[in-house]
Amino acid sequence: MPIPPVFQAFARVAMVAAPIVGKALFDAYKQAVINARAGGATALRSARMSKDEAAKILSVQMTDDAEKILERYNTLHGNNDPEKGGSQYLRDKIDIARKILVDDPLNAAKEAAAKAEEASKPGGEGGEKK
Repeated sequence: MPIPPVFQAFARVAMVAAPIVGKALFDAYKQAVINARAGGATALRSARMSKDEAAKILSVQMTDDAEKILERYNTLHGNNDPEKGGSQYLRDKIDIARKILVDDPLNAAKEAAAKAEEASKPGGEGGEKK
């Protein structure tokens, strides 16, 4: 008994499409591996949030010290606990904002320089004691 033409056409389309779809899936997998190696979940951080946007999310100034930023972070993070009816989306945004403002290596270097400068001032931590 011969195969109906509809099934023959379907088989031809499947034979032509299979390598194309397979290559697209393989390329997507390769890109996912590259993204994971480049930062994985931290790639969320590069959800292209600017430092200005991060400061607005945490309601702080970009010039505030890490202690004040972390205090505000803890408040907002606790208020948005999903178990207490908060938003996981907002909590994730708050986490990213903290990482950008506090964990940023340039920000850490700036704060270390400011502390060193403060310590070298007379009457500062490293200055003369009265």
